Amino acid sequence: MEDACLQKEDRPVATSRKAKTLVLFGKVGNGKSAVGNSIIGKQEFVSRLCASGVTTTCKLETTTLDDGQDVNVIDTPEFLNSKKKKKKKKKKKKKKKNTNEIVKGIKLAEDGIDGFILVCSIRARFTPEEELVLQTLSEIFGKKMIDYMIIVFTGGDVLDTTIEEYLSKCPSSLKRVLDLCRYRVVLFDNKTKEEIQCKLQIQQLMSYIDTVLDENNGLSYTGDAFGRIKAKLKRKLDKKLIWTTLQAQEKYQNFKKEESERRYQMSESPSAENRRGENILDIIYRVIENNCTIM
Repeated sequence: MEDACLQKEDRPVATSRKAKTLVLFGKVGNGKSAVGNSIIGKQEFVSRLCASGVTTTCKLETTTLDDGQDVNVIDTPEFLNSKKKKKKKKKKKKKKKNTNEIVKGIKLAEDGIDGFILVCSIRARFTPEEELVLQTLSEIFGKKMIDYMIIVFTGGDVLDTTIEEYLSKCPSSLKRVLDLCRYRVVLFDNKTKEEIQCKLQIQQLMSYIDTVLDENNGLSYTGDAFGRIKAKLKRKLDKKLIWTTLQAQEKYQNFKKEESERRYQMSESPSAENRRGENILDIIYRVIENNCTIM
């Protein structure tokens, strides 16, 4: 393939040495984790054929591309599982759990997000249900995240036509999503062993990343979500600290009461009681400090 034989000087060159952070989203079975493995060039994310999602927590892996660009890839839990019927209540509970996990995953993107990668599959029909993924992401991150979104289609090994031809006959639900992200689409073959093809699909993806950054004045996405989530985490930290302090105070009051009763019964000297009280106080406040450190 003549186009594949790119000379080194024709390859896209990263516009910045700052690490670029990509976050992967998608439905169970679309090959989301496999895309992450293709980008970083090794099997770090759990990826296997399974009726239910194998990714349950957010995970970050880093790689350095041929042009020297560092890339952080964050894999996230799946939003939807169309292959397994579940009761509505259980489904909502899992969705909430995965959404909370994705919110926690924002902490992994300390310097912002440079690309939201929505992973779809050539092998599976795009359903209106998958639009809910985009809706959920907008609820979490805000509508501005659409400006940073790129769609990766997996299954390049089975597509017998061009991606443009394939998308020309796509359902209206998919067309709406394509319009929103301005047809930023990349076809991935996660099964290929050809090094040139692997590099080409990654180069095309990173080229889109450069494009969205240029369109957003070179700024990574931080958005209102980062501020809201940081504030939420701070509230949790403050709440836990207050609760720990109250527990320590309660323990100390109980200790004073017990010591007072013990002194009365054993006629201990005040100085001995005070020394013991000081020792217990030291222990209690060490517990508080340890809890704060863990948080």
